[in-house]
Amino acid sequence: MSTRARFLVLYLFYWVLFFESARILFLLYEWRHTENLDAALVLGTLVRGFPMDVSTACALTLVPVCLVARDGFLPSRLIRRLLTGYTLLLLFVAALAVVADLEIFKVWGFRIDASALRFLSTPSEAFASASGSPLFLLSGIFIALLVAAIVVFRIAVLPFADRLPPITQSQSLLMIVVLFPTLAVAAQGGFRWRIPMTASSVFFSHDPFANRAAVNAVWNLAVSATDPSTESRVERFTRPEVAKRIVDSLLAQSTTPDTGARTKLLSKRPSRIVLLLWEGLTAKVVEPLGGREGITPGFTRLSGEGILFDSLYSSGSRTTNGLVAVLSGFPSHPVTGPLSSSPRSAALPSLSTELSKAGYRTGYYYGAPLEFDNRLRYLMSGHYDEILEKKDIDPVYWKSPWGAHDPYTLGRLFSAVDSGKAPVFAVTLTLSSHEPFRVPPPALIRGNKTESRFLNAQAYTDKAVASFVERLKASSWWDSTLLIIVADHGSPYPFRGPAFAAAPEQYRIPMLWLGGALAVRDTVIHHTLSQFDIPKVLLGQLGLPSDRFIWGKDIFAPGASSFAFYSFSNGFGFVDPTGSYVFDNAAKSVVHYTGKPSVAALVAGRAFQQILTQEYVNMSRPERR
Repeated sequence: MSTRARFLVLYLFYWVLFFESARILFLLYEWRHTENLDAALVLGTLVRGFPMDVSTACALTLVPVCLVARDGFLPSRLIRRLLTGYTLLLLFVAALAVVADLEIFKVWGFRIDASALRFLSTPSEAFASASGSPLFLLSGIFIALLVAAIVVFRIAVLPFADRLPPITQSQSLLMIVVLFPTLAVAAQGGFRWRIPMTASSVFFSHDPFANRAAVNAVWNLAVSATDPSTESRVERFTRPEVAKRIVDSLLAQSTTPDTGARTKLLSKRPSRIVLLLWEGLTAKVVEPLGGREGITPGFTRLSGEGILFDSLYSSGSRTTNGLVAVLSGFPSHPVTGPLSSSPRSAALPSLSTELSKAGYRTGYYYGAPLEFDNRLRYLMSGHYDEILEKKDIDPVYWKSPWGAHDPYTLGRLFSAVDSGKAPVFAVTLTLSSHEPFRVPPPALIRGNKTESRFLNAQAYTDKAVASFVERLKASSWWDSTLLIIVADHGSPYPFRGPAFAAAPEQYRIPMLWLGGALAVRDTVIHHTLSQFDIPKVLLGQLGLPSDRFIWGKDIFAPGASSFAFYSFSNGFGFVDPTGSYVFDNAAKSVVHYTGKPSVAALVAGRAFQQILTQEYVNMSRPERR
């Protein structure tokens, strides 16, 4: 029996070696961050990540324990085949997760988790998004990693499976009774005072990247997929009543009747309201916001003709986060998606519903499919009078990997607004500046690297949006129009050195109000706000009720506070006039800050996340329908 135990130890050590090698691969691929670590921190990622590697390896060794223990009662050849097939299957999945994790972290700054599995339900969207990545390089790494792992397994591990002596029934039972529970406990992190292993178990440094590098990618994916509970992955900060009191004070504003104290941006109620969400328009490419020059000249020019908001932060890092924030005034959560449950989708308020009550005809126009991430289900709950998506467009116009490019979709939007009986509320989402950033020639920004293609795609959309605005200006109804241009989320591009991926600059986005219905022009609003404040702000300017949008604040109402909250994978950022900070739930601490965030701000962000977590849980229950 000792021979079999030694074989299982060898098998377990094989997986530990695989995971340590994967961590070294991660450090090499993410060299932009690794080069900023000293030797002690690099070594620390390997040492501190070792227990998580052992934990994961123990979980993967549970099945071989049963196979090896039953050897002698089943043909040895069958045991060998089952062991080989099991290992090869795990190697394929593990290698795929490790390689996917490389690019996910490079682009979005977090390790692979269950959110990546959403793409499996919409393979065409997954392919379109992934095609912007260095697929040849990643495929080469995947093949090399998988082949190397298989070769080592066949040479160093599998031969020992043929040298196992016979075993009695009592010995087989003893192995299962002793080894299976031992490995099961070890897979949970060992006897850790009944506390299972978490990502924070391997955190050891003030450097966020070093901590993230210590996490085992396969472990992170498996845990997030098997434990999607929102409550269990966000620690409670304080007593619920205390947290609610703090959040209520953040969102509170004067209830005094409007007697002219509210700042008025509109001279009249618009007969046409057009809300244009711009894919990935980060402040880093908008010149009036301190961004790179020459990328969005159209937006720069238009900024002098309207009202520019220069301290707006996206709710999250994906389109769905921005969509729900802008249209429903609902914040993103660090763990779960805003549309991940049907009851939650149905319970969300909607700008389209409120404007429909005020007599507006409503429409949503998009050049790509709406099935991804349950967006169509969400939009149907908003009761739009018209919805345009890829399937409604002649395939001759499907020139983008996603569908129709922005000039075509904006043309359809203009026709709908022009021909529609006023008042009209129309929403569109651009897509040409989405990964893989492939737009028609000529290239406005040259270069084949991902960042160059991103900048070129933004320049392409800028040109399309500027032409669309000129067309609106030439219409007979421009004088009674309000056009709101806002990004759906920020972007890691263009890179600005080793900036932390969850830092506020990655989430800072522009918003511009244009149109003949404006009462003021060439104005910049410096008030700090979140994307999910937009419905409250708009409805306040229109003089319409906004009671259902409980998470936003009308920054132009008396007493409104100035702050922004955004979420990333298992953490959040908080910005207010005292500064900004990033809180990592796994590290249970602030991992990045700018300025001098006040104690009140530190408390406010955690309280906001706690109450938001409870709201997500409550809205996921069927009885909330």
